[in-house]
Amino acid sequence: MSKINTYIVSNPEFAPAFMDIEEFKKDYTAYADCIEILNPLKQILSKLDDTKTLCGSEGYGQSLLYYNSVKQAAKKGVENSGVIYDDLKKRFPSNPHKEVTPQQA
Repeated sequence: MSKINTYIVSNPEFAPAFMDIEEFKKDYTAYADCIEILNPLKQILSKLDDTKTLCGSEGYGQSLLYYNSVKQAAKKGVENSGVIYDDLKKRFPSNPHKEVTPQQA
């Protein structure tokens, strides 16, 4: 579309009579403006998604540490640990092959 815009500006005589050149120019300008805004936003969103994934992974690891500590405390009969363990064990299934997402933790 960029090349067409260049030629329409330099050689408008080749545009068909029923073509609204001014409308095309407006559309092209709006399109180019959107691209100029959208590309940096895509980069930001990609980096934000990477950060979310990293934070989720690290948070899940820390969640497992806490869960395993509560689990050991419950095995030893430490007060209040059993209630917490019973609630958390639903979020940490014992099947090691089942995938658990960070949102479940």
